[in-house]
Amino acid sequence: VDAIAVPLSSKKGKQAGLPEVGMRVSVRFDKGVMYEGSITKVKPIEKQTKSKKAVCNITIKYDDGTSEIAAFPDPDINVAHQGCPPVETANGLVTEMNGKPVRSVLAKTPLEAWGKTLLSLGLIDEVMYVAGLKELQSSRVEGLNEGKAKLDALNKKRREERA
Repeated sequence: VDAIAVPLSSKKGKQAGLPEVGMRVSVRFDKGVMYEGSITKVKPIEKQTKSKKAVCNITIKYDDGTSEIAAFPDPDINVAHQGCPPVETANGLVTEMNGKPVRSVLAKTPLEAWGKTLLSLGLIDEVMYVAGLKELQSSRVEGLNEGKAKLDALNKKRREERA
C-alpha cells in the first residue's frame, strides 16, 4: 500500500508538509529497487494546476553521485525525518518508530502477517493460528480440485460433441 503522510504543523515561516534540505530519502525505482539520497534543494510550486497534486519540486542527490529533480509528494519517495529513524533489530523487526514502541512481524504472505499480528497482540492463540492456516490450505486444495473436475467435465463434453 502506498501512502503519503504530510505533517499538519510546520516551522515558523515555512509551508506545512514541505521536506527540508538535508533530509534523507529512499526512492523506489523499477522493480521495487530503492536508492538512497539527500535533498539538496526544495522549491515550492507557486501556481497549482488542478490535475497536479505536487506542492514542491525537490532536488535529490543520490549516494552514487547522480541527481534528479522530482515533484513532491510522490508515493515512490519516502522521506526519513531527521532524528526519528526506525529502530530495527538484527532479524529485521522494527521495534521503535518516531520515538514510540511498535510491534512488527515478518511473514511470507499478507495473510500470514495478519495472523502473526493477531498472535502478537494476544487476540488469538497458536492453536487457532495453525488451525486457520491448515484450513486455508485444505480449502485451497479443495477449490483447485473442484476447478480441475469442472474443466475435465467440460473437456469431456466437448470431446463427446466432436465425436
